[in-house]
Amino acid sequence: MDRVAIFLMCVLGLLAAPAAVVLSAPVTEGQVMLIVAPPWQNAQDIILRAKADSVGPKTAPFAAFAASDTPGLEARLKHAGAWAVLDGQIISQLCGA
Repeated sequence: MDRVAIFLMCVLGLLAAPAAVVLSAPVTEGQVMLIVAPPWQNAQDIILRAKADSVGPKTAPFAAFAASDTPGLEARLKHAGAWAVLDGQIISQLCGA
């Protein structure tokens, strides 16, 4: 049992490091942003309410990439209902895009 617990702690530690980098990275204005939507809302609807553009052909069930030339996109996305707004560049690098 002790070996299993140690193994799980090591795996979780390895997985937590990239997540901590992504979640702590500041969002750069004028760059692509990843929005995380609550399950009861559509990510595309949040992007439209924030007067932003959807980026890329693919979306996930609760996430989508957004961009806008107008300043203040992060605040507009949060006001429109996004749970989180993350740096899209870092996410795409982690995913290999």
